[in-house]
Amino acid sequence: YKVPTRRLGFVRANADWKLTSGKIGTYALFSDSLQKSNTTDYETMEYHTDRYELGVMGEKNIGDTWVLNGFASGKLYTLDSDFKNVTTNNIRDTDAKFADGETEIRASWDPNLTNSVLMGFNGNFQTINGDSFSGTKKQLLLSSFAQDTLTIGSSGKLLIVPGARLDFAPPLDGGKTLWQATPKLSVKYNPHENTTLRFSYGMGYKVPSLKQKYWIFTHDYSGGGGSFVLYGNPDLNPESSHGFNLGVEQKIGSYARLSASGYFNFIHNLIANYITGSDPLGHYTRSYRNIDKALTFGGDISAHAKFKRTLLAASYAYTEAKEYSNAHGKYIDSAFRVRHRATTSVSYMIPVIETNVSMHLEWNSPELLDYDLDIWSPDFFMAGLTIDKKLDRKS
Repeated sequence: YKVPTRRLGFVRANADWKLTSGKIGTYALFSDSLQKSNTTDYETMEYHTDRYELGVMGEKNIGDTWVLNGFASGKLYTLDSDFKNVTTNNIRDTDAKFADGETEIRASWDPNLTNSVLMGFNGNFQTINGDSFSGTKKQLLLSSFAQDTLTIGSSGKLLIVPGARLDFAPPLDGGKTLWQATPKLSVKYNPHENTTLRFSYGMGYKVPSLKQKYWIFTHDYSGGGGSFVLYGNPDLNPESSHGFNLGVEQKIGSYARLSASGYFNFIHNLIANYITGSDPLGHYTRSYRNIDKALTFGGDISAHAKFKRTLLAASYAYTEAKEYSNAHGKYIDSAFRVRHRATTSVSYMIPVIETNVSMHLEWNSPELLDYDLDIWSPDFFMAGLTIDKKLDRKS
């Protein structure tokens, strides 16, 4: 096998202006990537991508109680994938182009010490074209949102944040008009200066992306069972959800902090992909679909300790995902979910030379790949070591 190679170039430039009552910032970004993946002398696979991005953001103070801010950005992403097998005379050259324009305007209003109001509008226009379908597909997403942070009591022990969002998608390309109002509520309570309790509820709404609806993605470069073709589904429906979160955080002295949280989500029309079969070349074929009912729940616990020169951290996360299967007549385990994840890290600043050394360890349990065939991925373990030193103490 030839050695896989990757080339990546990245350039970013930005400029900021501070004004008497606000600020303005601009940025430009370009990246270029070429990946030649695990190929042989008679088979080659290349992915070439370019990314262009421009943006401007600003903030304006109006009196003592109003602040206006927002941004506008434009993004262009191109993909050229070339696959060639000289023994089978199989040659595939696919091109795609994605464009994205987004604008958001937000207004903050602090009329008194109790209320802090945030309101705004977001507009996002996307297009996609490529070899896997004809013409250019378009999508426009519009949303407005508002929330009020209520500070109860002079000491700020209780914070209540109610809010709402309205999403709207007009019927471009002969589609359907989509809209949904989603509420949210967050509560933070400090019964003691070292103890914090949090609760939140939120309804989510997600319109399927143009990639999920139309694009055909060929994943050829991994070889064996890792190769697949992922097909879009233009009949996908929007995904909606109801989520609940509960958490507690406890400070122990001046150095340590413990936290624990749990969550539960009910999802309607979950957007997921699944294996549909295989093609004549031996690739798995996958497609997006809506899962009528799905549940995700779990929790995590973490501990942090910070001393003069040492930082310690450890965490464990448990995730359970179920989807209702009409074929089985019950909720079954969902695929592609890491059920158990454990991480730990330690960082130490070496005296005299003032050099920081950090080590990070992470373990992930096996993932379910196919429920009916009982296929699981292996678990995996990662370790990382980082050494950094600040050369200019004044910076």
